[in-house]
Amino acid sequence: MTFGMGQPELPWGVGNVCTPADVLRIPLEVKALGATALRMTCLWAQIDPTLRADDPATFKWANLDSALDAVEAAGLDIMLCIEPRRSLTPIASTADHSPDYGQLCGAIAQRYGDRIKWYEIGNEVNSAKRFSGANASRYADYLREAF
Repeated sequence: MTFGMGQPELPWGVGNVCTPADVLRIPLEVKALGATALRMTCLWAQIDPTLRADDPATFKWANLDSALDAVEAAGLDIMLCIEPRRSLTPIASTADHSPDYGQLCGAIAQRYGDRIKWYEIGNEVNSAKRFSGANASRYADYLREAF
């Protein structure tokens, strides 16, 4: 049986929520509680700050790399939520960025392969505050592109 805990902000990096010491400490504490998995969130804007998904060479992997390394070192499986928001704040635009999101998901899958056991495509996408308009057909477009 898998028992997991969520620490969504683990890969967000210094200056946001977690210090480098936190990134090392938190997975060990989660493991000590008896968990076998940890769920964390990568924010599109932090991996792709230039919002140029057509140019993966501009992606910033360091924070996510460090978080994944720490979680694996603690012996935990990883669930990664890939947020379809293009900013640190909720989506304000109704523009469709699903093709870019698909490229981001592809780059993450190619980089990390089976190091990530489960992927979550967005969080609370049924909320207009978190995903533009809480639109089921728009979310389906993002799911198709992510696949």
